Amino acid sequence: AKELAELAKEKVKVLEEYSKSIREKTEKDEISVKTNLDDLYIGQKVKIGKSNVKGKILEINPSKKEVEVLLENNLKMTFPFNEVTPVKEKDDRKNVIINVDKIKGFKSINLIGKTVDEAIEELERFIDKAILSGVEEIEIIHGIGSGKLKKGIWEYLRDKDYVKNLYSPEDRPGGNGITIVELK
Repeated sequence: AKELAELAKEKVKVLEEYSKSIREKTEKDEISVKTNLDDLYIGQKVKIGKSNVKGKILEINPSKKEVEVLLENNLKMTFPFNEVTPVKEKDDRKNVIINVDKIKGFKSINLIGKTVDEAIEELERFIDKAILSGVEEIEIIHGIGSGKLKKGIWEYLRDKDYVKNLYSPEDRPGGNGITIVELK
């Protein structure tokens, strides 16, 4: 128990020294930061004063005009809002790589035997892949049957911005049992 108490005292001492050093650094730099409380939000990365110490805002207390910050070394500390400066994060969007299942081979989907709802759900995923793969035209095999599936698919596709044209190729095998969709 004594060892734990001594360890706790050491941790508190380290925290106090760290806090003091940050305050001294910010006081020496004569903070001229004009951070508005409205410019801060929870989760925002900030820099403390003009030091190189950075952290993330955990809590904002507008009545005390303070923010609680989780520092890089996992210490939580409270600072007056005007001692923190939002850190501009570099834009990593150009470095993001998204793996997409691209359509390979024939650009056709067979929906025969599906309900309209099942077919549309499957078709949505297929069209997403087609668009991301740069495909300009897809073939939907829905069969002739009662015509319900074709009608449901056509009604669904008519409103979509990504559809340039849709038609049944009367002169091709399958004719009315197939819909060709030209994508924008």
